[in-house]
Amino acid sequence: MEAERKRRKKKRLPTKAEKLRARRRRLYRECDVERAVYRWFSRRAERPSLAEVARKATLVARRLGADAGQARAIDEEWAARWSRRFGTDKEGYSKDQSYACLCLELDWGSLPGLGGLQDRVWLLAAGNLSGRHRTRLLITGKEWRPDCLKHVNMLSQPVVYAGGGVGRPTPDLFSWWFHREFAPAALALNSGGAILVCEELDFLPPAEECVAAGGKVKLVVKSADGSLDQVKSELRARYAMLLIHSVSVEGLSGFTLKDAFPLLHRAWLNVRPEVFGRSGSSEDDRVLLLELLWLCHEAGLETDEAGVRAWVVDSGPPASSVKAEPLEQLEVPSAAEAAALLGKALLWMESEPIEPSYLLVLRDIIAIARQACYYLTFICLKFNFVFQILLFLK
Repeated sequence: MEAERKRRKKKRLPTKAEKLRARRRRLYRECDVERAVYRWFSRRAERPSLAEVARKATLVARRLGADAGQARAIDEEWAARWSRRFGTDKEGYSKDQSYACLCLELDWGSLPGLGGLQDRVWLLAAGNLSGRHRTRLLITGKEWRPDCLKHVNMLSQPVVYAGGGVGRPTPDLFSWWFHREFAPAALALNSGGAILVCEELDFLPPAEECVAAGGKVKLVVKSADGSLDQVKSELRARYAMLLIHSVSVEGLSGFTLKDAFPLLHRAWLNVRPEVFGRSGSSEDDRVLLLELLWLCHEAGLETDEAGVRAWVVDSGPPASSVKAEPLEQLEVPSAAEAAALLGKALLWMESEPIEPSYLLVLRDIIAIARQACYYLTFICLKFNFVFQILLFLK
């Protein structure tokens, strides 16, 4: 016993501070430093340099229990490796992960060589540089609820409409669109993250407010360089071509914003993928303008190549306008009436050489209308039954 007691006295036991330092050394992991630095990076409004990243990583490593040697190993070379690994360098984002923000003003009721309705809307959307993914169009107008949309459920439309106020995008509206529309759509195809590059606009919110999914999706603002001018021009050109195919010049006054929604949606999807991320025009762009010019002449519009080119660059306020006639208030049919009318349309489609997939879609719509009719009938019978019971109890 005496010998054991002497042996213990010779061996010095560690203090609490030494135990804590040893525990920190055992728990230190470089991956924790990398994640902490990424969280710090995602909150930054401006892009830090590699020296700033290395300095911040050194402070984080020391706080997490790194020794002197581990802290000295964190330098600018370490910061460059970290940047490539987490995709924070510009080259780290692929073309599928890099999105360009499109924002333009458009007179949806005008055509080259013809006055419009002088009812302009703003379009806001995003598409990646590979051209394989595009978000829905956000359309901003002056009216909160136009007459043509009073009885329309916007879930049935291919675009998003936000009207009222100043009639143009605002910081709050852009922030809502970024978090509710762009970020979920970008993450659905790019789980590793995405970046939205936007030119300087007066309605953009601060960049630190446009960070989603823990920093995976963020907004980067750059100076205007005209890289999206060709995308805007082609969108206008393709919309004009669809508009000429859909309505006649005489019937343009009865054209409504609701009728423009599917045309704008199709024009946005028809923009060629190679136009994204490309500055300057090509021979294919001139061919598209000549095709639009030919359609304008076929429709009886007096214009030339210079007029068409000026219109697609900016469909500005027309010299003359077409007077918009008041819309006829149509009564919304019931579910039973809709099923009967669609049944007649199905009979006509079955007598024509139409693609079978269209008939299958119409049959599904008729089934939905009949289900809605049966559901309303069931609700009415249920309320009638409850009413009869209440009368009996009285």
